[in-house]
Amino acid sequence: VVSAATNSPQQLSALASKLGERALLSTKEDESKAISSLNSFTALANEMIIAAEPALCANLPHMLSACASKNAAIRTAADAAVMALCTKMSANAVPAVLPCLFAATEIEQDWNKRVTALNAIASFGDHAPEQLGNSLPVVVPVVTSSMTDSKKQVAAAAIAAMSAACDVIGNKDIEHMTP
Repeated sequence: VVSAATNSPQQLSALASKLGERALLSTKEDESKAISSLNSFTALANEMIIAAEPALCANLPHMLSACASKNAAIRTAADAAVMALCTKMSANAVPAVLPCLFAATEIEQDWNKRVTALNAIASFGDHAPEQLGNSLPVVVPVVTSSMTDSKKQVAAAAIAAMSAACDVIGNKDIEHMTP
């Protein structure tokens, strides 16, 4: 997939769209197709993020939806794809993907999907601290609502995301009050 995208970058958007459709397949017969497409997203993020970033960001909702799959292998591949994108993408793309991540943290979503979205938000503290800091007014309320979730994995991911968000503040006067 990476070599095809490298040889024909104008086809990248169409290729990513097709991969996004395949990532949503969840039947036992389609497991290999879904995993293959999610692994392709991971490879694109790792190998050619600069060219693939717009197409990958457009397919983030599909990757997050695959995180809610009942199939553990699909969930693992989806989590890897989301984290590869969120840790490799341009810091300037963070504000554009936050609404998608916020939608994935809503209480009615599958807890695996919520954990992945919260982990993605936490990852921005390392590679996009300025953008995460600028987005604090919208990040804090969303993450706060998940911090007391009954599912301990969701609560732990929310606490980690809140800690990462608070760490970017850099204000020594309030540092002792942040988690």
